[in-house]
Amino acid sequence: MWPSVIINLKQHIVGERVKEYVLRVAQAAKKHQQKVAICPAIADVDKAFFTLKHSDETLCEHVWLFAPKVDDVAPGENKTGAVAVESIMHTQGAMINHFETRIYGQSEPHKSGAQFQTLCNIIKKCTAKNLKMVLCADNHVTAEKIARYVSELEMDPENVVIAIEWDAFIGKRISIVKEKPDEIERAVQAVKKVNPHIRVYCGAGIETKEDLVKAKKLGASGFLAATAFTKAPLFGGDYVMALESFWK
Repeated sequence: MWPSVIINLKQHIVGERVKEYVLRVAQAAKKHQQKVAICPAIADVDKAFFTLKHSDETLCEHVWLFAPKVDDVAPGENKTGAVAVESIMHTQGAMINHFETRIYGQSEPHKSGAQFQTLCNIIKKCTAKNLKMVLCADNHVTAEKIARYVSELEMDPENVVIAIEWDAFIGKRISIVKEKPDEIERAVQAVKKVNPHIRVYCGAGIETKEDLVKAKKLGASGFLAATAFTKAPLFGGDYVMALESFWK
C-alpha cells in the first residue's frame, strides 16, 4: 500500500539536516503505524537510506525513499550532471516530470511529441528496473496520456502513481484542493477511464488534514507536498507536528 503523503524536500532540507529529518519523520511514522514517502535531493538519497538502516532497520518499513528526478540517459554517455535510471540505488523509485523538472506537459515549452517520447523512455527504463514511479502531470490531459502509455506497457499499477499538479500554485501555498477541485476530479476520471487500478494523487499548496479529506472525496488517493512538511509554517517549523496532524 502506497503512503498517502509524499514529501518533496526540494532544497529546503539538504546535507546533514537530511539525516535528522528522515530519522524524526520515520520515528513518528512508526509511532503512528503509518508510511510516508520522501524525495530528498539526489545527492542525499543514500545519506537518508543509511541513516535509517544504521539507526533502526525497522524504520525502513515506514519510509519510502524516491529519487527526485531521473533523465533519459544511458551509462556511457557524455551527459555531465544527468541522472541515469541505472544509477538509482537504495530507493523505492523516482518522482518524474515534476513541475520544477518538467519533461512533458500541455504548455510551452514542454508539449512536443519528442518531449513526450523522452518521458516514455524514462518510464520504460524505470519499469525495466522494477522501480515505483510518481508521475506528475500538469493537467488531466497529460494525466490521461501518461495513463495510456503506462497501460500499454502492461506494468503493475501498484508500481505507479499519477500526480495531478497545478503549476501556478506550486511553492505559493495556494491549495489545488481549494482552488482547482474540478481539475482533480477531471484527472481522476481521465485516469480511471484508462485503468481503474492506477492511483491518482494531487499536489500544490496542501497543508491541512481537511485538504486531504477533501482530496480523497474528489477521488485522489493521496498527495504531494513540500513546504507543509519541510518549513511547516502552520506549526512554527515543527515538521513532525505537521505530519502528525494528518495522522491523528
